[in-house]
Amino acid sequence: MKETELRIGQLAGALTEPNGDGATRAPLVLMIHGSGPLDRNENGAGQKLDVFNAIAAALAERGIASFRYDKRGCGASGGDYITADQTDLLNDAAICLDGLQAQFPDRFGARFLLGHSEGTMIAARLCQQREVDGLVLICPYLTDMETILMKQAREVEATIAGAAGLSGAVQRFAMRVLGRPANWQSRLIRKLKATETPTIRFMGRRMPARWLRECLRLDHHAIYAGVDAPTLVVGGEKDLQCDPADVPQIEAILGARADAHVIANMTHLLRSEPGEATFASYPKQMKQKLMPELLDLTADWIASHHARATA
Repeated sequence: MKETELRIGQLAGALTEPNGDGATRAPLVLMIHGSGPLDRNENGAGQKLDVFNAIAAALAERGIASFRYDKRGCGASGGDYITADQTDLLNDAAICLDGLQAQFPDRFGARFLLGHSEGTMIAARLCQQREVDGLVLICPYLTDMETILMKQAREVEATIAGAAGLSGAVQRFAMRVLGRPANWQSRLIRKLKATETPTIRFMGRRMPARWLRECLRLDHHAIYAGVDAPTLVVGGEKDLQCDPADVPQIEAILGARADAHVIANMTHLLRSEPGEATFASYPKQMKQKLMPELLDLTADWIASHHARATA
């Protein structure tokens, strides 16, 4: 494969292409991140996931090109992440899609959007603004954001309750002194709903309030109902952040356009967890490779739909 550094507007990224003479136009996949201040590989402070670079390499082996980019204000991209809302991130993805078309009008074949976690919602919104040949939604969600945030807080509590050794004892003591994560999350949500500022301070941290408020207000059902492109929907059986039970519900909304799968033992980090899934296992998971079942399913689906789109 070959990689080329590109800058589209204020956004920096990498175009990954399969080896070859260019005689056959490869399909092109735009990758859209999950939540948080992440670079083109979905890496951030204390979080080395190396997701999109792994997917890009696997796709290139199958003759599929891709573009992944640093979010605004992250990596080598300009702009400010913390004051952006999801619509700003949606517009950034649209700029990338348009910029690729402008720079390479005849180089690629069918165009696809691939989103992970929050990126699935952005991809579903973007396909209603631009013509694309298909969507790949990895760890999508239909549940409203307030419910998701509260569930994640309760999962954190369960992780702390089950933590072993001195570290676990210290965390449980801190929770007794400072309060339960579910209570913090509830307070955060109330504060968000009571403010309209771009950012807020909560528990000593500056939070992206515009983004959080928009996520709380989005109608996920209506967004999926507006999708008219073929869509691969992939959930993880052990996903603690995006409920795999949402996958068949999203499939029902999309109808015949959807090809839905829940991969056994797959977590939100797209790694395998044969045992009990907890947030405590995330550091261990980050050292593993992405599940080959996910990579094969994604590449096969894109190759198949590219063939249909260009027949």
